[in-house]
Amino acid sequence: MYLYVTVYTKEYGKQELSNYEAIYSRISTFHREDGPALEWSDGTDEWFLDGKSYFKDSYCKMIQEVKDMDIAMRLTDPRKWVREFK
Repeated sequence: MYLYVTVYTKEYGKQELSNYEAIYSRISTFHREDGPALEWSDGTDEWFLDGKSYFKDSYCKMIQEVKDMDIAMRLTDPRKWVREFK
């Protein structure tokens, strides 16, 4: 029996994959700003921003830091997702 995962990526959007497919796929960048990028069938969630993994607490802290930035800081941030964050 395979575990399944819901994957959110920049390239392909939302996909349903088996555990094996998700781990060994050629997806290059896991990314999602409004929720977990990987939702495993066992209830485990993983948050990713530009391919970097975050636990829930550190993800929420990162998003809050972006929300607290003034507009000038956000617009000059080197991370594209921060400049476009709403």
